[in-house]
Amino acid sequence: MAPAHARERNLKRPGRKLFAIGFSAGGVDAMNATLTEPDLFSGTIIVYGGGYDKIKRSKLDKLKSPLLLISGTEDKWATDAALNFLINGQSKLTEIYFYPGADHGYAQPLFLKGKNFNAEATRLTWILMEDFLSRKSKEN
Repeated sequence: MAPAHARERNLKRPGRKLFAIGFSAGGVDAMNATLTEPDLFSGTIIVYGGGYDKIKRSKLDKLKSPLLLISGTEDKWATDAALNFLINGQSKLTEIYFYPGADHGYAQPLFLKGKNFNAEATRLTWILMEDFLSRKSKEN
């Protein structure tokens, strides 16, 4: 493994666009990574995640890059987190999509033995993510 300073130098190459992406509980980790190094990340994607709406506003004020939130309408935890985030004034950089009828873990065929797996919601999630990454990678 390369030394930490070499990895950091590689991550911070001029012109390189980095995005933090987290599913479920990894969503708050993606947000925290972005907030820890706001100048390093070009955006954050959170898919059926929660907890990021509980981050202190003083810390959220460091957010400089756009955010894509994706959830299913049946996922109360993730949907509530997205709505709370918007209600608390963090909407200026946020895109949000709710897939009708999808529940938590819909993109994971092994989660809950596939009970919540939704192939169409998963397909659309990847399209939304690819579109967001493509659009935001072209911005300064």
